[in-house]
This record gives sequence, C-alpha cells and structure tokens, in this order.
Amino acid sequence: MARAVRRRGNRVWIDGVPILGFGRGIECAYIGALAAALSVTDHPSPYAELMGFSGLAFRVRWWVSPQEPGNRGWCPSTPVGEFPEEGDAIQRNTGWRFRPIARFTHPGGPHMEELIPDIVASIDAGIPVLAYPSIHNLNMGTIYGYDDGGVVWLLRDYFSVDGMTLVPAPDLGPVVLIPTHWEPPPPRRKALLDSIAMALRHWARRRGPDPDGPCFYGADALGQWAADLALVDDPAAGITEDERNNLFFVSWWNFCALEDARSAAVSFLEAAAADLSADATQHVLAAAEAYGREVAALCAALSSADAFLGPWTSKTIADWTPAVRARERELLSRAAALEAEAIEHLRRAAEAAS
Repeated sequence: MARAVRRRGNRVWIDGVPILGFGRGIECAYIGALAAALSVTDHPSPYAELMGFSGLAFRVRWWVSPQEPGNRGWCPSTPVGEFPEEGDAIQRNTGWRFRPIARFTHPGGPHMEELIPDIVASIDAGIPVLAYPSIHNLNMGTIYGYDDGGVVWLLRDYFSVDGMTLVPAPDLGPVVLIPTHWEPPPPRRKALLDSIAMALRHWARRRGPDPDGPCFYGADALGQWAADLALVDDPAAGITEDERNNLFFVSWWNFCALEDARSAAVSFLEAAAADLSADATQHVLAAAEAYGREVAALCAALSSADAFLGPWTSKTIADWTPAVRARERELLSRAAALEAEAIEHLRRAAEAAS
C-alpha cells in the first residue's frame, strides 16, 4: 500500500513526500529525488542506502573537455548519477523497476505533455515520478501531484523556496523516470558485495563508461582534478577568465558532492557490515573508518572556508588565491590516500566474503 492520495478540487497529491533542497545532506539530486519518491511506498530506500546500492557513494569523477586550450571546459554535471550504469544498479539491488524516458532529441521537441496519462496513473496509484523540472533545471525532482488532470505538475524541486514547484506539463524537463513495479531484491549480502564490486571498479577505471569519453574516475580523477587546479597558476597554460570562472565553480561543487557521497558511504557500510562474515565485516568497518577520516577533512575545509570556495562559503573567486589552490591540491592528495586505504579494505572484504 502506498501513502494516501489526497484530492481537493482539481488538485491531486500524495501525502508525505519530503522536501528537497541543497545543503540538506542529500546533494545528489537524482538519489535525493528517488529517496523522496520511494519514502511514501511500502518499499522505501533511504538516501545513504541508495547512494551505496547505486555505487555513487564510492564514485569520484572529473569531467574535462578534450578541447584545445582556450576552449577547455569542466562540467558541473560531473557528480550526477542518472545514467544507465547507476540506474541498472539501483534496479538490481532495490527491486524497483523504472521506465526511463529521455527526449532531448525527440523530433520537433520533447512533447512532454504526451506523458500526462502515464504520470497521472502513477500519482493516482500513490507512486511519485522522477523528472527534470524544466529544460533549464536539470536537477532531478519528484512529481508528487497534479492539477486539472495533469495540465500542471506538483514537484519537489531542489530550488523551490517553499517545497513545491508548479510546472505546466509541456514545460517538464526532458528526462522522466516512472516506477513500474517492485519485486523482491537479492539478499542484502549480495547487494552489499555488488556495491563493493562497483566501488573497486570505479576506483580502477581510468575513463568511462566510454573509454574515449571526457570523464576520469577514481585515482585518476583526483589526480586530473589537482592537475587542472595547477593550470590556473601556470602562465604557460593560458587559462582564460571564462575557463577560470568555470573551474572555480565546478571544483567547488564536485568537492561538496564528494563530501556528501563519502558521508553516505560511511553510513551505508556501517549499516551493512553485519550482513557479512566476521573477517569481511572487519574490513568493511575499516573502510568506513577511512572514509570517515576523509569526510572529516573535507568537512573541515568547507566549515573553515579555507579551500574550495563557493556559494555556501560566502566567498568569491576574488578570494581564490594561489595559496587557496595549493591547499585544495593538498586536500585532494589527502583524499586520494584515504580513498586508496578504504578501497584496499573493500578489496580484502570482497576476498573474505567470496
């Protein structure tokens, strides 16, 4: 049984869908919106669990454009997770099945109003739907109601001031995920080992999923990130003002996302460790402890605002001095060492559980 569906006049909505927003410890919009949607069903999965089951709790990426100097770019979508690899893992480990709809290239436009019957049916059944709020807001939100038969959607949106955004059906963003059904997932032990395998794979991967793509993963991601920060202080690199501004924002946001992901990793591993043998549990908890030390270092930098400056630090790019960037590179090096320590424990946990 899903949470009660309420009706008042022409408005229909599902009770109890949590409010979304950045700065709430749910910085991955995809997983935050998904956790909110599932929370009102009989098969909820909290944020940290979904971060672990998707592999996002253990992933670090760094996206850099392969373009020539002067046209280099870093993408703020670096830490997002709404891709087939992560979606498949969520379906595999939670039992939930989704129908993904992506219409970026639909002839003549997305025509998102064609989805009204399907989304209305899901809301009427008490199951929220995930969607981008608009073509200009590609942070996943949760559709939890509608007005006038689906002419307007009620969304939980990461940028909504009061927790509700009204979106006309044609204006909905081009990606929608409609839950179709739930079936019993694998035993938690198997799901945990699958998550550990993803963590090991992410750390060892250089580029991917496309080997020629712009995303670095794992140790290489942290190394490339630090190397790109060093470009700002290298006159020979020829960093333009636009490139510098872009890197300043993306680096800050990826750092916030990294802290959030590893916080979820600690919670996920501590909760799941007991499902394994004693030897495996020992290494899982040791990995959680290493990630915990990484989180402490990252949080300290954000709290003191002495590195990775951005909107939440009340500082600007004018404060982004060479000394600050040196501090940032030191933090990334420290993070890489702690990540490697945690990964080694996860590798030993996988061996002990096999």
